[in-house]
Amino acid sequence: QSFRRYLYDGEIHADDLTKALLHSGIEDVRPELIALVLCKVAEYNTLDEDEFLHFMCQYEEEQREDALTHFQNFAVNGQVTMESMSGLLAALELNPRGRVLRQICQEVSGERLFEASTGLDFPQFLKVVEMLRQRFCFLQEELEHFRSVFQVFDRDHSGGMSLAELSSALAWLGFPISGSLCSLHQQHDLDSKGVLTEVEFLRCLRSLYEEEAQIINQYLNLLQNGRCRRGSELEQLLYTLGYTATVDILVDSL
Repeated sequence: QSFRRYLYDGEIHADDLTKALLHSGIEDVRPELIALVLCKVAEYNTLDEDEFLHFMCQYEEEQREDALTHFQNFAVNGQVTMESMSGLLAALELNPRGRVLRQICQEVSGERLFEASTGLDFPQFLKVVEMLRQRFCFLQEELEHFRSVFQVFDRDHSGGMSLAELSSALAWLGFPISGSLCSLHQQHDLDSKGVLTEVEFLRCLRSLYEEEAQIINQYLNLLQNGRCRRGSELEQLLYTLGYTATVDILVDSL
């Protein structure tokens, strides 16, 4: 299906491989991995169907080898702990919140209380990575909530969310609506049909959260000890993110 979706004149172009991977349900679409595998399976920048199938198989193998290489760089006695997990995941371009990582590590390890010193072996680590990508780096309860939001705001029950429906959903979730909404919708509309599927909507939310996290980290790095200690600092951060807050909210937050 993915090959046919991006087929042109009997082949698929290298520029469309990212979309083809996402269309196939693969969330890890790092450009360097795509370029590496492409060099191995094709002589040119276009792939026929056999080459594309070979590319998909090789890409999954390369993902695993890349994860193993990074795992070995961080592992001690064949295991990684929560203390080293953030750096390891960042190398794979995953930056989950601590709560999300702890939740998934608890599920994978079977430990009710996953301590910072508890270790995971490579198969367990691979499972953590898989679940993080499947859940778009959200808590399970957040994921279920966002899926229900999609169902509510897909008002015509078409299975797709229009630009207007996306605008309503984001406003209801509390995101500040900006002039970039149209480009955001287009960016995640892989099929260019003018609507977002549920998965595309979740990717859209993930990108918004990641953008906000990046802005927050950059701002906090400029502050003493990396924390907002005054109401004016917190107010400025919220303003930078596009939010406004009352005095009562600022006082309660601090």
